[in-house]
Amino acid sequence: MGTNTMGTSDGLHLYRVNGRQATGSQVPSNRCLIQEGNAICNQVLTRESYVSHFVQKHNPDGVNGFPCPWDECNETRTSRQRLFSHLETHLDDSIRQKFFCKNCPQKKFARLDILVRHERSKHPK
Repeated sequence: MGTNTMGTSDGLHLYRVNGRQATGSQVPSNRCLIQEGNAICNQVLTRESYVSHFVQKHNPDGVNGFPCPWDECNETRTSRQRLFSHLETHLDDSIRQKFFCKNCPQKKFARLDILVRHERSKHPK
């Protein structure tokens, strides 16, 4: 699960979310595109602010799971923490936290626990 880019011959980037080409508001953003009633939140997000913004401003009750409130996203998660992790996939790489493998410089991970799992399986001590 996640977002990545592929270069095109014209220098543009195609964004992919969970293996599918992203369209419209699925393209990573530095603004919060969570739907609130008939409006989009549109708050500018930074590396320092996005987690607290999601927790404080967009805190679903979780009655039928935790549906992603991002515009045009139909994903649902089983816990609030998994929803917050999923919300990160909608963010532009410039504000997402990145964790790099010291043995594989080309590998980057959005979450520390995924990096630790990678290092344990690929580079055991």
